[in-house]
Amino acid sequence: QGNAEGWEFAAIGYLSLLFFELKNKGFITPSAVAKTHQNFCMQVMDYINQNYHKNISSRSVADHLYINNSYFCRVFHKNFGINFSLYLQTYRLEKAKSLLKYTKLPISDIATAVGFSDFSYFSKIFKRTCHMTPLNYRKLT
Repeated sequence: QGNAEGWEFAAIGYLSLLFFELKNKGFITPSAVAKTHQNFCMQVMDYINQNYHKNISSRSVADHLYINNSYFCRVFHKNFGINFSLYLQTYRLEKAKSLLKYTKLPISDIATAVGFSDFSYFSKIFKRTCHMTPLNYRKLT
């Protein structure tokens, strides 16, 4: 009883035929695919916006979207043009720059607030990216 050996391959084959027919009949169009990618991007950006201050990773976003992590990374790179970790780092640094400019919060609190658990790592990344220390950035803005 149970499923015959190799049933997964048969199922994939049938699904492939189904999608082939749906595409040929006009039910799947490039605009539908573009809309899917647009939805993906919106969901990812929304998740990052709500969770950037936490310890998140591509895996946590993929899990949130109920997709495989390696698939998530490929689709993310295709849509955003960079890898997830670099995007997240850039996002966090932009948030930090805004806090440095518009608040009087201590720099160590800003680092924590934007998701960096290690202040010295935050300072190192900030200096490498912005070509100045967070303190100098604050003074210049």
